[in-house]
Amino acid sequence: MPPPRPSARVDEENSLVRLAARCVSTHQLDQLHARAVLLGYARNSFVAAKLVRAFADLGHLRRARAVAAALGASANAFVWTALVRAHSQSDAAARDAVALYAQMHRGCPGIKPLTFTVSSVLKAAARRKMLPEGEQVHVHVFKNGFQADERIATTLVDLYAKCGRLDDARRVFDRLLVKDAQLYNTMIAAYIEAGDVESAEKLFETMPQKNAYTLVEMVTGYSARGDMDSAKHVFEIAVANGAANMVVCTAMISGYAKTGKADDSRAVFDGMRERDVATWNVMIGVYSGAGRAAEAVDLVKIMLESRANPKVEPNHTTISIVAAACAQCGLPTQASWIQDYVDSCRTMLLNNHTVAALIDMHSKCGNIEKALDLFCRWTQRDLICYSSMISALGMHGHGKDAISVFNELLDDGFDPDGICFVSVLNACSHTGLLDEGRRYFQMMKDEFHIIPTVEHYLCVVDLLGRAGCIDEAYQMIDHEMPTDFQQHAGIWGALLSACRTYSNVEIGEVAASHLFKLEPNNMGNYVLLSNIYAKAEKWDGVQKVRTLMRRQGIQKPPGWSQVDAEGSLREFITSELHDNVLEPVMEILNWELKDHGYTPTRAKPE
Repeated sequence: MPPPRPSARVDEENSLVRLAARCVSTHQLDQLHARAVLLGYARNSFVAAKLVRAFADLGHLRRARAVAAALGASANAFVWTALVRAHSQSDAAARDAVALYAQMHRGCPGIKPLTFTVSSVLKAAARRKMLPEGEQVHVHVFKNGFQADERIATTLVDLYAKCGRLDDARRVFDRLLVKDAQLYNTMIAAYIEAGDVESAEKLFETMPQKNAYTLVEMVTGYSARGDMDSAKHVFEIAVANGAANMVVCTAMISGYAKTGKADDSRAVFDGMRERDVATWNVMIGVYSGAGRAAEAVDLVKIMLESRANPKVEPNHTTISIVAAACAQCGLPTQASWIQDYVDSCRTMLLNNHTVAALIDMHSKCGNIEKALDLFCRWTQRDLICYSSMISALGMHGHGKDAISVFNELLDDGFDPDGICFVSVLNACSHTGLLDEGRRYFQMMKDEFHIIPTVEHYLCVVDLLGRAGCIDEAYQMIDHEMPTDFQQHAGIWGALLSACRTYSNVEIGEVAASHLFKLEPNNMGNYVLLSNIYAKAEKWDGVQKVRTLMRRQGIQKPPGWSQVDAEGSLREFITSELHDNVLEPVMEILNWELKDHGYTPTRAKPE
């Protein structure tokens, strides 16, 4: 067979390159690679570079390296650049990107790196904060005459900033005579990340042309320090210049939320001409974070009723956020509406994250049966789903069922992580399964080599305390637990609560002394210690605690309750019920109490 004409060979090359860019599966790319080998293009650097990039884009870095390795010493700068770039795109492979660059530098001294090669390796070094390696590449920047390149300067600024060397980042920035918006934005973002809003502000004022990214960074910086007046000023500039796009508006919504101004967030949201699902999710998340679950659900309903073109539909994130809001506030009416909507979409809105969120929502709204039904129907379970179900069962006092689900997790071949062990230890604690809890804590350390966190120790201290093993719990805190964990108020709070239950005055005093230092204004700790003294008839101790409370200026706030009435939370204080919706509910509760042989009394106002 005669060799193809030069023009035909070029056409074949171009055809292979075009097809590489269009491959959407590994199978297609493997077929194309086989065709390239068959036609004799396996050692063609132009084709190989495109194949390397295509394999990398599909997540197959090993195959990308194999394509490059087949070239041997004939690999040119474009192939090496494609290889370095491919590994610089993720944290996991970033070190390999730096190693490949070093391999090229040492093994192929005749190859001069491209500007894109250098910017890619610097990006990888910045990802993993590899300062010494980044400084060596910086030397190559000067050797190869790239010091005036804006892209390389931008990656150098990012590298030094991420490694905590802001002064060096600023020196790189200042040396460049021509600066584009991306370089300005990177330097401003570095100052914002370091909390130096003043320096970012000065640079922002001198920046010739600001874009949406610049505005977002400044709004984020101002809101992080609670300066919403300055953030609003920047936002108003954006509005006046027609630059207040969805990204800028979303940053402003988030900024107001961080400072506890949910209504101001809603005002920005309502003023937007266009909203994508990400913007809706941020606003729904604002209500969720503010404990306003009913309004979060109402906003989802408004989204569904919106006549925007194109129409915006809830996605997995929407469901996860609104379910978390209902779980936080315990609104069964709203939880039922969310589940009904999800069911109406069949499985379109279900994945492991939404299923876990819905399980948590139902359990915290009191419907463990619905949570368990959802868990049983979902067949694609991961650790998140299992952990959520174990936690839900433990919360409702079904400790043995929680352990059964944990065992099912093991049987399905999953290795439980730290979060999963928190769930199972909590389940053991809430249901008094002392021996099982001890066994799982030991299993976590010995079999799965998980180092206990403060959450694990808190579960075990609570487990031991509820079982009356107060001395053992105290010894664990004092001798086994890392010193920094002993500064966690929850640890001592669990111990103090156990001392209240089992009237252990001595250890209760130790726990309280730690809590008074960690949470000097937490009235609950003083009340618990006072109750311990009272139960032991140590009235001088009771008086001492009351004196301490007066000295600290601590007063017991009035108790209040929440009830889900007509889909929203209603709050009321004892003996002060003035609500047309709640009064009938309370009457029904009174009738039920009387049916069970108890006659409730109403406190008389003083």
